[in-house]
Amino acid sequence: MNRFIPSRLQLKELLKVERGDLEPDLIIQNIQILDLINGEKITSHVAIKDKWIAGIGEYKGKNTFDGTGLTIVPGFIDAHTHIESSLMHPFEFEAETLPHGTLATICDPHEIGNVLG
Repeated sequence: MNRFIPSRLQLKELLKVERGDLEPDLIIQNIQILDLINGEKITSHVAIKDKWIAGIGEYKGKNTFDGTGLTIVPGFIDAHTHIESSLMHPFEFEAETLPHGTLATICDPHEIGNVLG
């Protein structure tokens, strides 16, 4: 089982929470969500089930956390990267980009052919 991908059962429970048929484990209330499309911050609630975000909007539940003054930001997936062009070792590249929100990179190593002849 992959810890980064919800199982089929977890997906079913996430959908139930999203629809309002199941209570989330935690609701983070009044948190700002950065909209990466237009750069605006939207204040809303976030429903959490297990370790997954189940939905954004109005939810009811017993366990709440007030997120006033806090912001959540989606992680960035860099869809085309040439790590060798950064002149960094992959571990160094990860250490430099991860703190800035880059959670995954899809690497195209074609430049190494140019470097190695």
